[in-house]
Amino acid sequence: MFLTSRICLPLRRRHRQLHLSPTATETQTPSPTSLPTGINVEKQSDGTTLFIDYDNKYQLTFPKDWTVIPFKKDDFTNVISKLAEENPQLAAAAQSFKDMDPNVFRLVALNTDSKYVMNTFASNLNITAYADQLLGSMPLEFVTGALEEQFKKNGLTVLTNGVNVVENSHGVNIEYIDTERTAKGSKIVQRVLVFQSNQKLVMIAFTTLPQFSKDVFAEGDAIGGSIEFK
Repeated sequence: MFLTSRICLPLRRRHRQLHLSPTATETQTPSPTSLPTGINVEKQSDGTTLFIDYDNKYQLTFPKDWTVIPFKKDDFTNVISKLAEENPQLAAAAQSFKDMDPNVFRLVALNTDSKYVMNTFASNLNITAYADQLLGSMPLEFVTGALEEQFKKNGLTVLTNGVNVVENSHGVNIEYIDTERTAKGSKIVQRVLVFQSNQKLVMIAFTTLPQFSKDVFAEGDAIGGSIEFK
């Protein structure tokens, strides 16, 4: 837009028309800040580990005796290599997870307390996130009921009955299912924590031997209690 001004000069001088235009100022448009994606693992000063799943919008905290292995190719390889130097037995246990789909499997963690390790078995957990619109939005008690039926069809024994809730002070609704199965001649028990975040069904499966289940499942409930939405 131009601003036009007519200026009248004395008669002995010719009239002139001056066109004045304001100086254009370039407006800087701020670049949008891109939101973080993927997952992140941060070691805390008290020895615990903070895990953030940016894609699925939640975070949780692991106790200090858990070694966390993210499902990012370079990180997984680096952690396994370091673990092999410190504890080859645990590294060998972790190798079974190396070919999992990182879009579904978010991480695996091993309990490094030697009293929860037997032969080549280490108590462990894995976190999975499923993009299922129905399971990610329907009431959680219906989801866990459907999962129980699926576990039974897969040959697992379901040890829990009804609705079982993990206490969480951050407003996250979490339920769990306990199962038992036999693998390579040994009984293995599992507590599966289930919650919904960002239209995903998120499951945290704690796997251990029956004699360790009381302690490992108690830690599982504490981890569940730390879950917060991002």
